Amino acid sequence: MKKIFAKYKWLLIALLMISIIAVPMVVNTLFKFSSNFSAEWSAGDALSYVSGLQALLGTIILGIITVEQGQDAQEVNRRLSEENNRLQKIMAQKLLPAVKLTNPSCKPTVLHRGALSYVPQSKQFRIIRSYYGDSVQHETSEIRVNIDSLVEEIKYIKTIEFSLQNISESIIRHIQVDSVDIVGFQGKTELVECRKFGQGGIGTLLATGDSVDVSLKLYSNNAIYKELWDDDLAGVAVVMHLTNTTISGTTFSEYIEFGMQNNGHYHINYGEPLKQTGQVKLD
Repeated sequence: MKKIFAKYKWLLIALLMISIIAVPMVVNTLFKFSSNFSAEWSAGDALSYVSGLQALLGTIILGIITVEQGQDAQEVNRRLSEENNRLQKIMAQKLLPAVKLTNPSCKPTVLHRGALSYVPQSKQFRIIRSYYGDSVQHETSEIRVNIDSLVEEIKYIKTIEFSLQNISESIIRHIQVDSVDIVGFQGKTELVECRKFGQGGIGTLLATGDSVDVSLKLYSNNAIYKELWDDDLAGVAVVMHLTNTTISGTTFSEYIEFGMQNNGHYHINYGEPLKQTGQVKLD
């Protein structure tokens, strides 16, 4: 209120002086001293008109105050909403992981024969929805990662299947995969950072405890990858960087690092999105 009066102080003073002092004096003077002034209404009627005019001015002033207060309230609500989203994000980051990788399994490496559709170029990946038996009841999200090959020269395909489970207290409506990194094996391969091709992510409503099935397919034409993928002690090492969006629009990020060996052993690590290039030592 003080801000409003400070902003329109001189205008309000001028309106009050005119309506309270100047207008009644002018009306009184016209009726008292001017013989040429004639009207079918009395001085009381004129003053009643002035009183109505003053009420109108008061209503206008109150309208200005209401508009200003509404704008201030809107700004306060905006700041509170931003602060609430920020606090939700901080709370979610403290509860990492918000999305947990469960039930991982590693399929044997297969030789590619025939054409592949929806495969990105080298060092890229794309996400598509796949249905087993043409039924939405058996839906999975496929992340197709092209490590080092031209689309028409793919030789080897390695598949890792797992689920992403929401273990946060918020409903997650979208999981954005920002990058898929194939971790290098010391002395044999280097880290390969694959970027997303096209739009989209894993769009699904996940309440606390709900899961979405994911199939990670790795494509390569390098025999060294096939050798590592088939080695019991080597297998596959991947880092996925995710941006998770809740139903309220709050976003927060995490990475999931996991290694899958063909002897059934695996390890999974979680953390905040601090990009690091790394090597995994081959035993």
